[in-house]
Amino acid sequence: TDSFALVGFRSWYGTATVLGSVNFIIIHEKYRYPGVDYDIALLKLSKQVEFTSIVHHVCLPDPYQVFPYNTYAVVTGWGPSPNALQEATIKLIDPQICNRKEVYSGVITPRMLCAGYLEGGVDACQVDALLFTSC
Repeated sequence: TDSFALVGFRSWYGTATVLGSVNFIIIHEKYRYPGVDYDIALLKLSKQVEFTSIVHHVCLPDPYQVFPYNTYAVVTGWGPSPNALQEATIKLIDPQICNRKEVYSGVITPRMLCAGYLEGGVDACQVDALLFTSC
């Protein structure tokens, strides 16, 4: 591919380590563009990641972990205007509420977490790349 990986990249004006090229991308076999269900992929990198004080592994939950509604999660990603990596704490919402016609009209599946604030404000919809952290 023509893709490459950066690690330790927190600002468009800061420094980062260019890890190398992406050898291949594995897209989930059930993903169908332009949908959002199963929208996940794995990247096989050309080099091994070297962990540092600012480069850490991603904490993934157990596949059967339950995320209770009305608890909080942290989401990180790149927004449309800031020049720095963004982080926000958002509330997990019952999918039945999110699937109401006036909210997301049934698009939230059992494989998704619905999070944010119904009254508006900071949520995960304004970032280009998301990462829920649970540890």
